[in-house]
Amino acid sequence: MQKKSKNLRINVNGNLPKGVTAKDVILKIIGTIGTAGGTGYVVEFAGDVIKSLSMEERMTVCNMTIEAGARAGLIAPDEKTFSYLKGKTMSPKGENWTKAVEFWKTLYNHLLLGVLHLKMYHQLLVLCQIQKKKRTRIEKWP
Repeated sequence: MQKKSKNLRINVNGNLPKGVTAKDVILKIIGTIGTAGGTGYVVEFAGDVIKSLSMEERMTVCNMTIEAGARAGLIAPDEKTFSYLKGKTMSPKGENWTKAVEFWKTLYNHLLLGVLHLKMYHQLLVLCQIQKKKRTRIEKWP
């Protein structure tokens, strides 16, 4: 029987320097937390840098999360996500689309246990701080 995963939120803030890609971001995160740093966790990525990524770049970050030992990686849906999904073959259509988007906008993770803050400096990500929180809504995170 599989155990419930722990949750880890990684905030990446700042501006992505020219020439630095999503793959560079996730490789730096993996280099910081280690290849076993995400073991037993589902990792949520957030912050200015993550929001600025294209959908393809976001998928790269989430796909490579398993390289840190995590069970899965995710990024909360936003307007960029909705625009990407709208009109796709398997996406809801018409009134169902409107209902789906309304529902997706209500989602939040209320059991985040750890936050890893990363800040961009020149062409490197520098680890700033790790905080532990219990039963906190995303809206309350720094």
